[in-house]
Amino acid sequence: MMSRKVNQLRKQNNQLEEKLSQDNQNVLTDIIVYLRTSQISDYQQEIIRNDITQMMIDGEQRNMDMHDVIGNDYKEFCDNILAEVPKQSITEKILSMIAPICLYCWIVLVIWLVTCILEIIFDQNTLPLLVLKLGDFVSYGTLIFVSIFIVDYICKNSFEINKTKYKFVFMLIVWMIVFSISRLLLNDFVFYIHIYIAIGLFMFLLIGYKVFDELFN
Repeated sequence: MMSRKVNQLRKQNNQLEEKLSQDNQNVLTDIIVYLRTSQISDYQQEIIRNDITQMMIDGEQRNMDMHDVIGNDYKEFCDNILAEVPKQSITEKILSMIAPICLYCWIVLVIWLVTCILEIIFDQNTLPLLVLKLGDFVSYGTLIFVSIFIVDYICKNSFEINKTKYKFVFMLIVWMIVFSISRLLLNDFVFYIHIYIAIGLFMFLLIGYKVFDELFN
């Protein structure tokens, strides 16, 4: 899910990227992944992606090597471009963070609702109340934190992913262990939430994501 202007530009960039050779598409993919960690809007990322793609297409048409087009250090190339992009104000940064926060919370809420429904079907029927346990707080909080950390780690190391893949696997295993233990052992009751309130929160987070993503991305 993304704003309409970002979605439209991303589709154009995807079509434009198909004009590149497979090797240069792979290089561009690493560059795009690295740009995802930058403190700029999705729309600005797609504009930069469009400019870089055009550069690479022009280079191919002139039979130029990509090292001659964007240099030998792809990370430095990206950093130099990002340094020229106007920095967001504190207010803009905060507002741009609301959409992804709403999305993360919405995803967690969906997982929790599905879990509750399964427990109601196979364990005990508490409808119209849904049970919120201590393990839910710990496991889903861990899910959000580790997911953000892993995505950020992969993006920042996109040019050296082969060198860092073992660290990534290790982090993933640790997360799975923490998630599983918290779900199994932390079953202390916290409170009940009425299913209508849960559905209302579900809609509120989804609408909040769409609104803030449209306005600030």
